[in-house]
Amino acid sequence: MPSDNFGILFDLDQTLVDSQCIKLLRDSRNWPEVYKNLHQVKPYRGISDLLLKLKEDNIKIGVITSSPKPYCEKIIQQNKWVIDALVGYHDTSNHKPHPDPILFGLKKIDVSIEHALSVGDMPKDIIASKKAGVMTVGVTWGCENIDDLIAAKPDKICNSVEELDAFIHTSFFDIK
Repeated sequence: MPSDNFGILFDLDQTLVDSQCIKLLRDSRNWPEVYKNLHQVKPYRGISDLLLKLKEDNIKIGVITSSPKPYCEKIIQQNKWVIDALVGYHDTSNHKPHPDPILFGLKKIDVSIEHALSVGDMPKDIIASKKAGVMTVGVTWGCENIDDLIAAKPDKICNSVEELDAFIHTSFFDIK
């Protein structure tokens, strides 16, 4: 295990949780109905175990989302995740694909760009992270358009949570 301070920034929707079931409600910004239906939003298989393992390995975890912070906080609480920092839509003036949310997340978890990894399912996640200088992983399990994700040129593509876990716990530390 590395002795340096490492951190991973995760997108929320379609990366950590499958929120497709409430997509229309979210898109219409019907937040009262979104909150009533949060019980339908589930983490992808293996995500909760991965987050627990990262905490056990002393890797800092940030969630960087384009959603409002209260929405994200409810999902984190519902899943009993331990997260070091959360950056929601209203926390920065500029939003993904601008690097500000990523840079703010790194500041909040106190991790340098060189020791950070960013994980997301959309091109804007990858673009924002690359603009910030952070190594990127594009994940396909919740991705709506894999071709667009690939076109954003993430440093690594992972097709399963197990593949992401293996990359984090072997290659990522070796690269850094």
